[in-house]
Amino acid sequence: MKKPLLALLVASVALLSGCAKTMQLNDPALYDQYLTRTYNQPHHVCYNAVIRTFVGRGVELTKADPMAGRIVTERHLAMLYAGYGMVGTVSHRYYIDVTGDKKRCTIKVTKYKAWKGDNEVPYVDVDQIYNYYWAPLFGGFESNFEEDEDDAIRSSKDLDAVINQHYQELDDIYKQYKKDTKKKFEGRVMLKFTIAASGNIIDISIEGTTTGELDFDQQIKEAVSKWDFGEIPGSNNKTLIVPFDFSDTAGDSGKKGGRRVKGDGDKLGGSAKNGSGGISDANVGGHATAQENEVKAKGPRSAADIMKVMKNRTPALRSIYNKYRENDPSFEGRVVLKFTIGPDGKVVSMSIKSSTTNNAKFDEEIKKKVSEWNFGEAGAGNTTVTIPFVFSE
Repeated sequence: MKKPLLALLVASVALLSGCAKTMQLNDPALYDQYLTRTYNQPHHVCYNAVIRTFVGRGVELTKADPMAGRIVTERHLAMLYAGYGMVGTVSHRYYIDVTGDKKRCTIKVTKYKAWKGDNEVPYVDVDQIYNYYWAPLFGGFESNFEEDEDDAIRSSKDLDAVINQHYQELDDIYKQYKKDTKKKFEGRVMLKFTIAASGNIIDISIEGTTTGELDFDQQIKEAVSKWDFGEIPGSNNKTLIVPFDFSDTAGDSGKKGGRRVKGDGDKLGGSAKNGSGGISDANVGGHATAQENEVKAKGPRSAADIMKVMKNRTPALRSIYNKYRENDPSFEGRVVLKFTIGPDGKVVSMSIKSSTTNNAKFDEEIKKKVSEWNFGEAGAGNTTVTIPFVFSE
């Protein structure tokens, strides 16, 4: 039976204190000695094992890139006990690279961050934290090496191979859409689709998006719906959730993110905590929300009409927010924008009314992104609106 990560620590505050044998968290020797293991397993089996271990234990992921073999967890909480009473909390975050080939793989934690309460610690008592956390963590990876029975019929590796073949197709759609619309944008399109025994996709939907371009999302959905995964007579239907990332950065557009694979009849929850085998829409990262009850509009457009557009567009701000959270996982705040929408739906002026993020560069990026939105044509006259955006984990 798997041990939850949230209950592995039963020692004392000394676990993250300077007692006993300590090592700095920026010491490369720490990772080579304690946090690297090589297995006689194919690369894709090891990668999936890491995903399953974290998701199965309720740990959300901020990154899961099967092509690069890179996985990053959210900062997740553990209780700190002494005797029979809880005396505090410890939080963790792992950066993991999975490398290898068809026969061998290496799972290496390339970076580990820890917090005692709200304070990040620079070093750990390696013997204790290895026994209570790191050894059981690698044990979890090893217990998840076996592929699902369903995967033996239509394996994760086979699915990846087909998806890889279509990368260029999606990249071309992305580039052509930007050229036609003269827009610069990036983001993630999360698709859920079911593959029949014939190899055809029999059902597909957009589970989430951060691009802010609904027409583009539909083009990606339409393209993927035509893919053929090859006939496997007698096999069950296979349902996947696949995030596709698109970026203006050279080499990044059309790149597939983490994958969640489930068999026919499985329920696909809205959070990685609800299943195993990969990541779902919740792993897009932090939340970006427009505070509907505080929207004020003056002009021919009503606050309700504006919010209809905002609900579709606001997820596009997540990618900006998550970029800043990479350097500071605790980063959050509220940005209040005041802007004017012309009759043609374009934003004609915009200003930052207030902010609690303490990050002017972030605020300007949010302002720039919102200023590119189109709210659709309306009757004559401008509408001035004030909208607070809240960014949080």
